[in-house]
Amino acid sequence: EEELKKTQEEVQILTKKFQEEVRAAKANLAKLKRLDNQLDECKNAEQTNNLLSKHGFVNSKTFNDAMRAKREEIQELEEQKQIHIQSQKIAFLINTRSTYQQKA
Repeated sequence: EEELKKTQEEVQILTKKFQEEVRAAKANLAKLKRLDNQLDECKNAEQTNNLLSKHGFVNSKTFNDAMRAKREEIQELEEQKQIHIQSQKIAFLINTRSTYQQKA
């Protein structure tokens, strides 16, 4: 019973951590998308380069690489979160089963 409660608490803590990481990555991606929209409004290459440089990017390739990396990071975090949730469900079922077997 005590071990079951401890497992559930650990699941909640780790799930919350994953949610915070995903939220932060999505917020960063949203910033990049806003910058992408601003880049669309630039009239020429000089404006584009100035805007990119203002946000710490050397050129449009480094910006595009950052966008792709952030999307991949979000996808990876989401996959890790799903794996974590599934493994915790399995652990919960195993703990529940062993608890009932001990009582029987």
